[in-house]
Amino acid sequence: MKPILMILAALAVAHPAFSQEDERKTIPDPKFYRLEFVLKELEGGKVTNSRTYTMNISPTAPFQSSSVRVNSRVLVPVNAESSTTTIDVGVNLDCKAMKATENSITLQISADISTLTPTPTPGLPVTNQNRWNVGATVPLRKATTLVSADGAMNKRQMQLEVTATPL
Repeated sequence: MKPILMILAALAVAHPAFSQEDERKTIPDPKFYRLEFVLKELEGGKVTNSRTYTMNISPTAPFQSSSVRVNSRVLVPVNAESSTTTIDVGVNLDCKAMKATENSITLQISADISTLTPTPTPGLPVTNQNRWNVGATVPLRKATTLVSADGAMNKRQMQLEVTATPL
């Protein structure tokens, strides 16, 4: 009787280990996508500047969110009496993958883009800022324009497009 109890005890202890191994095998690896963002500045319908930012993302936790920060700290005058301050100028992109299908991925994207424009008054630049928060279902392997906006004080236009490619 004692050997049977020992065998049953060993099986009871071993069983959870086997089931944990089986669970690890059944959890699929996350599917990743490369997102290539292209920020375009246009004037008169022609692209005058283009910058590219790339990130990888997955709709599977904990890889659902990704960010890019590319900024310069710029010294700018505050008034004519030589007072200055610093401001961050550049690009902040935040992205969250919501779900993916065979042909598309649904994203929530937040973009904050700031630039400096020279003015006729030397040393007093104008800060241009675009802030966008957009949800979109993006077809795979196809460049998709997410946002397009005219400048508030000039004839320039900013566009943000994304291409999602499965890895």
